[in-house]
Amino acid sequence: MNFKEFQTEQKLRGGYYTPGDLAEFLVRWVSKSDPTTILEPSCGDGVFFQHIAQHIRNPEVRGFEIDAAEARKARTRAKESGLKNINIRGKDFFGWAVDEIRNNKEQFDAVVGNPPFIRYQYLPEMFQERAQDVFDTLNCKFTKHTNAWVAFVLASFALLKEGGRLAMVVPSEIIHVMHAQSLRTYLGESCERMVIIDPEKLWFSGTLQGAVLLLAEKRVKEKSRPQGLAVYPVRDREFLNRDPEEIFNTPQSINGKTVEGKWTRAFLGKSTLSLLDELVDQSLVRKFDEIASVDVGIVTGANKYFLIDNDTVKEFGLQKWVHPMFGRSEHCPGIVYDDEQHSVNIAKGSPTNFVWFNDLSVSKNKKALEPPNTLFRK
Repeated sequence: MNFKEFQTEQKLRGGYYTPGDLAEFLVRWVSKSDPTTILEPSCGDGVFFQHIAQHIRNPEVRGFEIDAAEARKARTRAKESGLKNINIRGKDFFGWAVDEIRNNKEQFDAVVGNPPFIRYQYLPEMFQERAQDVFDTLNCKFTKHTNAWVAFVLASFALLKEGGRLAMVVPSEIIHVMHAQSLRTYLGESCERMVIIDPEKLWFSGTLQGAVLLLAEKRVKEKSRPQGLAVYPVRDREFLNRDPEEIFNTPQSINGKTVEGKWTRAFLGKSTLSLLDELVDQSLVRKFDEIASVDVGIVTGANKYFLIDNDTVKEFGLQKWVHPMFGRSEHCPGIVYDDEQHSVNIAKGSPTNFVWFNDLSVSKNKKALEPPNTLFRK
């Protein structure tokens, strides 16, 4: 089971630090706006500081790192890099940020960083409450399915001055997951222009979490309508040798429908988008939410335990407690999961059985005894 006590210290801290070449690229981009005040809300061991010192002249830097040992490393790194006007606080960023936002106290020209990727349920209770405070303060919808990085990006962007720049490493799920919808909406309303640099390969070894680079420029309210979102796909790391400002301005932005919901529309070409919009406008197709709804069916927290293959069923005699199931979208290549596809998955040795202990000796809760709805038609 994925209980908190079974997780590594690194995972609980979200302590996957930014490679130096990515950190430098992000700093080079924000440096184009000549910032004088910079925020690093989760500085870790200070990888961004040496590049800030190299590319930005005499900045005033504010950093946060709640882990005392890492904060000491960050201070040492900043000092060795030659940063003179820097304040690294060994305290919770959320509590400080909410106070600043509510009182319009402190605003920054730029934000750089790699916010921790920590599930909400792994956060200590105090940090859970303060993460929710960030959403509430910004009038953003909150869900307990959220991840710490969402609150970090929200708070950081709120602390930017108009025309300021935010450059961060964030999970690729920013594009589509439901718990990041309030962030997508907030950025869509507040940004002059956003660019996501989307790699084909994982940047962080030892994780299954894809990451992207988010470059966002805060809207100046008196200016014209925001440009919206653009995606810049990259195969390897050659783009790091290019001018980041050129990359920021290269892809065509898409606004409107692109930033209202999931950002997956931004991956489509202009002609494809025009065709889709034309089909919808002429009522030649129907939207999915007009005929069906999507919701979480069963959350196990440990699919490897509860979803098993036929060999495991036979080995442990679990025939009485298993029900047909598929656990990954790749197991259902079409829009219908039926007996034929189920047989294909069995032949492949895929985990096609959901373990459901439904006899009275296990539980007296009648609701718990009800078997799950089968997810494919007979």
